[in-house]
Amino acid sequence: MVAKQTTRLASNYPGLTAARLVGEFSGSLAGQGERLMLTKPDFVTQTNKSGKVSTNILHVVVDEVTYGTGGRWGKWADGGGSSLERRDPFVDGRSAANWSDSDESQKSPWITVEATGPTDLGNTGADAFQILTVGPGECLIDDIEVRVAGGTNRVINHNFNTSITNWTFQGNHAGSSWEPIEGASTPGSLHLRATGAGTTGPNRAFTKIASIPASTTANTTLRARVRWLKGTPNLLLRLKGNYLEAPGTILATATLGSPGAPNTAYQTHSAPIISEVSHFPVLPHANEVVRITARIQDRAGLDIVTLWYHPDSTANYNSVLMTNASAGWFSAELPALTGFQQFFIVATNALGSRASFPDDAPSRECNLRYGETSVSGALGQYHLWVSKTNVTRWTRRAKLANDLIDTTFVYGSNRVIYNAGSQYSGSPFHAPSYDSPTGANCDYVLVAPPDDRFLGEEELNLLQPGNGGGDGTGQAE
Repeated sequence: MVAKQTTRLASNYPGLTAARLVGEFSGSLAGQGERLMLTKPDFVTQTNKSGKVSTNILHVVVDEVTYGTGGRWGKWADGGGSSLERRDPFVDGRSAANWSDSDESQKSPWITVEATGPTDLGNTGADAFQILTVGPGECLIDDIEVRVAGGTNRVINHNFNTSITNWTFQGNHAGSSWEPIEGASTPGSLHLRATGAGTTGPNRAFTKIASIPASTTANTTLRARVRWLKGTPNLLLRLKGNYLEAPGTILATATLGSPGAPNTAYQTHSAPIISEVSHFPVLPHANEVVRITARIQDRAGLDIVTLWYHPDSTANYNSVLMTNASAGWFSAELPALTGFQQFFIVATNALGSRASFPDDAPSRECNLRYGETSVSGALGQYHLWVSKTNVTRWTRRAKLANDLIDTTFVYGSNRVIYNAGSQYSGSPFHAPSYDSPTGANCDYVLVAPPDDRFLGEEELNLLQPGNGGGDGTGQAE
């Protein structure tokens, strides 16, 4: 274990012995990715013509990794409380699929977040209680209280014993759910899941309460029991209208990671590793044969690799076996097809372990569209391929929701990025006028995976010049 401060690390992790610690490490690791190498010395002795003997030390690379942040590298190791852990020491350490976020979800205890104060500076009426995270993350919430001057609790479903009835989850907080097993004092709690920072608009969790009158004398108390699971350590409890807020740091442990112990992600027999998936041609004509390729590795030996595909309009899956072309590269050809298709890959090894690409398929898939129109000229061409299901979801949700819609992004005719994210770009003044992502003219945000950036950037805005297309030149991206 390489430590910046060996004494501090040893005090936090008693299982670490001096023989297993190396320090003090004076360097730092880049937050956007870094190349790490494990080397061993090899001594080479040479004698010149004069009989002089010299010894040189060669540093032979035993293992190496150039890690990334997010994307296929996991979402919680980049400032989310987890460590990036290798799954199988006997499998290629350079592949993102052989690394995973450490599981820290059982380490932080229940804590109380609360604030008490007057409700004298706000507007629009304090008739709702809101919960927002300050970034991507997950936590459990229980025993919520909103009390005016020690009165009765105004939150109806405050302990989630049987459900999350009376609560609404919007935007990037929409993945929240009921946790039936665990609570602060009794079974049952709210499992809050956020893919991004909350807002007072449609990216929050809230419940309606009896309106609290503005007062300079009668104090109101906001209180909740919270247990951190992963991601941001910062949470905000608040009353609608900015009358009162209770910010809290909910991560209550310093012993994250597993120094001196087996990785939480360790697998005795890891699943196959699937990477570098692509299709060619990127913009196929109708009925043109398309070849899907992928690099697949497994030390136990692969049993079967299957490409599953279906038209976007139906869930009737078809399959074709992928064959080993050479040196771990597998490929398969799709038959003559038209329109919008979706696909994913499943690989099973000789021990029965299974992996897919994308790793959560078929929840997410790779999109492929035949017969795209090619526009002539010097301006860049961008294609955002979004499934019918996700277009419907995008159209029905709040216009300022910030949870990303799964998208395949194509630049020109040769660059494809699977599982990017997209949403509307726009202010509250003109975004509400959008009717769907394929309807009236609108602005888009594309978010590329951090480990598969577009021209070095994670975020791309496709905008009409001016405020909502107000530029008279008519030159729109």
